[in-house]
Amino acid sequence: MFAFPRLLIATTLVVMSHWLSIPLYALTLEARGETGLFIGCFVAMPSAMLLLGMGFLPKLTSHLGVGRAFRVGVAINLLMTALLYVSDNVWLWLAAASMIGLGNGFFWVASESWLAQIVKDDQRGRTIGLVETFVGLAMAAAALLVALINARFQFGVLIMMGCNLCALLLMTGLSDPASEAHDSNETSLSYLHILRLCPLLFSASLLGGFSEGLAAPMFPLLGVAKGLTAQQAALLMSLIGVVNIASQYPIGYCCDRWHESRVFHLCIMLAVAGALSMALLPVLYLAVGVTIWALGVGSGYTLAIIVAGRYFSGGSRVAAMALTLIGYNFGTILGPIVGGAALDYFGASGISIVLILACVLAWPFIRAPQARLA
Repeated sequence: MFAFPRLLIATTLVVMSHWLSIPLYALTLEARGETGLFIGCFVAMPSAMLLLGMGFLPKLTSHLGVGRAFRVGVAINLLMTALLYVSDNVWLWLAAASMIGLGNGFFWVASESWLAQIVKDDQRGRTIGLVETFVGLAMAAAALLVALINARFQFGVLIMMGCNLCALLLMTGLSDPASEAHDSNETSLSYLHILRLCPLLFSASLLGGFSEGLAAPMFPLLGVAKGLTAQQAALLMSLIGVVNIASQYPIGYCCDRWHESRVFHLCIMLAVAGALSMALLPVLYLAVGVTIWALGVGSGYTLAIIVAGRYFSGGSRVAAMALTLIGYNFGTILGPIVGGAALDYFGASGISIVLILACVLAWPFIRAPQARLA
């Protein structure tokens, strides 16, 4: 009963826990005197483990059922977060953070697949948009919490434990969707087959992850390079967050009215226009360019999830959801590396060049099916 609101609240809590952990790891390790390279590798480990898990998590999720897989993932996160609380050994922290990445893999594949099964097709875009709005709010709330608790690690870990425990309790006793037993017996398409049938699914999630991964570390540096103060440049990330939160539901609504490929074409054109504005307009109008760009790229992951849920079913849907996670996480790893190199070699305009090039490369792969495939 009340499956959707329970899933929505539980997802929001787990996302808040994840985004609370990243700055806490970085700030705590820096205070302990760890090198920047070690901190970067530490923070990247959960994403790396999630990517490694995509080789077996979709099949395991189909075997367990989405409800049990969701609870397994959140339980792993809860146990590993408790380990962070009771130990101050940095290598034990690294092992726990890596296992949390695996738990996040279970959580994301199961939650997105579960959501896809309980949502009506004619309301899919708006519902996914609503969920992604709450995800954005969870990310913003996590950043606010870090400031409120003054980045105290033990206090932050207690909040993370509370988030995961509440999510686990919310989902306990909730049955899998009625279609699950039927879907889990269907033949699952391979990743390569899904890519051939629906390249938009991967290109949208990859572009979204690449853009967001690049923006987080590079846009503040871009602002400083254009003459803003560090405080003013940092506000660019707040602006991107606000735009992303505000745009999710409208994007979902558009996907319910028009085909997803048409919506993604529009989003890419907005992203290119925004990137050009950042490069060509005076610094006074930098926020305008950033806003237009964020309106375009902030929809990538949302579009991919809508497509995966609308055109696939059963084990193939689980695999399609996993493929979106692979694309998004690979993009978040690639974005900062490419963006940093562009900033070093081409200066402030290098960021716009990379962002436009990413959109141009994604354009040929904006193709989605016209009807359900599997």
